[in-house]
Amino acid sequence: MSDKLNFIYKNEEDIEKLKQHFKDNINRIDPNKKTILFTVPAWTGTAHFRIITHMFALAEKYPDRFNYLYWEEENFPIKWLFDVDIWFQHRAGSIHAGYLRAKNYFPIGRKIPIVIMDVDDDEVNLPPNHPMKELWYAHGKDQMAKFQLSKSDYVITTGRALKQEFTKYNRNDKIKIFMNGFDWRLPLWHYEKTIHEYPIIGWAGLTSHLEDVSKMSKILKVIHDKYPNVKFKIAGITDKDEHYVV
Repeated sequence: MSDKLNFIYKNEEDIEKLKQHFKDNINRIDPNKKTILFTVPAWTGTAHFRIITHMFALAEKYPDRFNYLYWEEENFPIKWLFDVDIWFQHRAGSIHAGYLRAKNYFPIGRKIPIVIMDVDDDEVNLPPNHPMKELWYAHGKDQMAKFQLSKSDYVITTGRALKQEFTKYNRNDKIKIFMNGFDWRLPLWHYEKTIHEYPIIGWAGLTSHLEDVSKMSKILKVIHDKYPNVKFKIAGITDKDEHYVV
């Protein structure tokens, strides 16, 4: 299966083909293997570095050990979970919370998947200046996040501060810190070429992280002044065409 795939993708078209392969795996489940399902409410940068990269790495290293399934957008049948052993949920979502609520009512004899919630932000308490706060609360995403955090078998997150915050909802020993995933072989990093020319410091974030750039600018300036050969790549997403000077 996955051993025939080329995981060195060059563009969006390549990665869409890979994602489609793992979506189509729902039609070719081997009953003799454990099944791992990875789901995201929508395709985002965090879904890439928190879910896709790790799924690709597992499928490449252990192509014949598991069934690997992937789905994005919340519209898959709950009966799929009857064949799943481990379910990785990325972030809060209505299907994530709803199916998690329903899994204890599966028919007798059906296996119940181990649910692991992956979350890289405090989705329960958004800061006052967060551009999505009003919409987030209006859709009840904060309550979905709270429910998923408290009812998942395990929670994985990005650092000590978030782990400490999430102990309000789940046991400390059930919350694990797991780093973002990067495949440095990919052409988009130009890793082998640039590592011999000059070091690069990169940052990527959404609109809600724009204040982080301002905070980081003090650190970046110290690095720039001391090591002028260092290059910086800063990327983000804004809701309109804006230019921010660091």
